[in-house]
Amino acid sequence: MGIKLLAEHAPRAAVQRRVEDYRGRVIAIDASLSIYQFLVEDGVAEPAGRRDGRWILIQGGG
Repeated sequence: MGIKLLAEHAPRAAVQRRVEDYRGRVIAIDASLSIYQFLVEDGVAEPAGRRDGRWILIQGGG
C-alpha cells in the first residue's frame, strides 16, 4: 500500500504541484483509508482484517 518507493522505481509517475495548478478543475480525493483509521481510533470500527470489505461496527461505539 502507498507509494513509498514510487519515486525510486518510476520517477516520472509522481509530480509535485502547487494547489494553484488545480484552480478551476474538479478533483477527487480517496479518503477511505483515512476515514477507516479515524473510525478505528475513535472506537467505532474494529480492524478485523475482513476480506469482504465490510467493517465490524462496535455496538454503541463512538
